[in-house]
Amino acid sequence: MLRSFRSAVTVLRHRAEGLGLSTQRGSTTNNKEDPIPDIPSFYHNKLLKKYSDTLTSNARAQSRLEMSYTTLFDAKLHAEGRYNLRGGLERLAGVAASIGKIANKSTTAMLQDITQLAEFKVALSSVCAKEKLKPDQVEKTCKSIYSQLSQHFHGNDESMTIDKEVFCPLEIGALLCFFEVQKNWPDPISFVVIPGKSGELGGCITGRDEDE
Repeated sequence: MLRSFRSAVTVLRHRAEGLGLSTQRGSTTNNKEDPIPDIPSFYHNKLLKKYSDTLTSNARAQSRLEMSYTTLFDAKLHAEGRYNLRGGLERLAGVAASIGKIANKSTTAMLQDITQLAEFKVALSSVCAKEKLKPDQVEKTCKSIYSQLSQHFHGNDESMTIDKEVFCPLEIGALLCFFEVQKNWPDPISFVVIPGKSGELGGCITGRDEDE
């Protein structure tokens, strides 16, 4: 089809030249620019615009799917009475899998995979510097924090709340790392940090069963 189109244009150009009209791009006739681009430019510009429009449309569709996923996940957590820190970790693990950052596995395995992401290492460094914690100890706590939350956190909370009167410093660091790393992901879950009274920090939930 392009060959036939070019042939037709060639005929038109020859006729125009026979009438003394210019057919070269950028040339002028009576001091006016010729508005017709050459055929390759015109054809490729059309292709580029179509490709760009397709990419834009796909990006918008993907964004809608991601928003729908998190909306449905939030509704599921509320319905099952798990809209709390435990559910928050499940949600961010699911989002990480849905956007291709990690493979879809069990929540515990996905959270472990998240700790291997370069962006998690950045969050870990930032949180540890701010909270004055040792990165290797926080990373170790990251491996057990979900299991501990699953045992102690039930029911829906109004928001994802990290209460410094409930958790010890290492647990706070682990939770902050997970919730900080998802801030730049689609539809990130919001969370709040409540400081302890007079700066006092609570005891660890890790090992609490043995104490009770």
